[in-house]
This record gives sequence, structure tokens and C-alpha cells, in this order.
Amino acid sequence: MLYAQKTSFSFLGTLNYYFGCETRFIVAKTNMGIWKLILPHIFAFALLSMLLLHFLLFTKFKQKAIPLVYTLFILQFLEIFSPFLISKGIVFFVIVKLLSLILYLALLIFVFILLVLSMRQS
Repeated sequence: MLYAQKTSFSFLGTLNYYFGCETRFIVAKTNMGIWKLILPHIFAFALLSMLLLHFLLFTKFKQKAIPLVYTLFILQFLEIFSPFLISKGIVFFVIVKLLSLILYLALLIFVFILLVLSMRQS
């Protein structure tokens, strides 16, 4: 993941990534730069979530699908749009971005495990 390489999943690394850092030769992100960064991610996150959750509807775990849809959507929204608030100086959203990314990836792995379990049992 390029994000892990550029920020090292740390609070200070994420701040440096969006505010810029002269010692690491990182330019501060502008609103246009953030839009260029998140537009492909919106499509990729939505497609991945839709495919996995759509497959989950055809398994015995379909009761878990509806809460997962809402949870994944909220986490996607927070992860994708928090850079705008970080760039405006609201440092709290660095934590929100890191937590939402980690939780989003963990839930996707959980959904994938549910799909594998349903394939084994059928």
C-alpha cells in the first residue's frame, strides 16, 4: 500500500503527508490535489464493497449484510473525505482517517472470511 509507505500509518506521518514536510521534501496537499487523489478511490472502494456484500446476500449470512453495508459506507465516507478536514487544520481527523482505514480493511477481511466459510459449508 502506498499510503503505508508514505505515512507509515502514524499520526505524525499522516500530518506530514497532508501539511507537507520540508525535511522529507513533501509538498502540502491542496484541495485539488486531494480531489485528484480520492476520485479513483471512491470508485474502487465502492466497487469492492458492492461486490463482496452482494455475494454475501446469497449466503446464509444475509442477516449480517445490512449492518455491514451501513458500517462499511460510513467507514468509507470517513476515510475518503477526512483529508479535506485534515488539510483545513482539524488534526482530530488524522485519528479518524487512520481508524476508519484500519476498521474498513478489517471489516472487508471479515466479509471475505464469511464468504469463504459459506462456500465451504455448501
